[in-house]
Amino acid sequence: TVTITITLPATPPNPPANLVPVSITMGGIAGTAIARPLATTARATFAIPAATTQGAKNVVVTFNPAPTYTLTNGFTVN
Repeated sequence: TVTITITLPATPPNPPANLVPVSITMGGIAGTAIARPLATTARATFAIPAATTQGAKNVVVTFNPAPTYTLTNGFTVN
């Protein structure tokens, strides 16, 4: 289990600070305990299954309403 904090990119502009992401995924694994500690960050906890392949994984942060941020190769499973 790991908790990751993501710094949101400036483009597209960050949603209002009071909006919390509706989902954060990492390599298709759904995050839990989703939070937004700062206006420019988002955080989630992931239980990584033992069978998960090693390598770089995309991190997708989705807000409702938009935007959705995709951090390509944002986390590496070793």
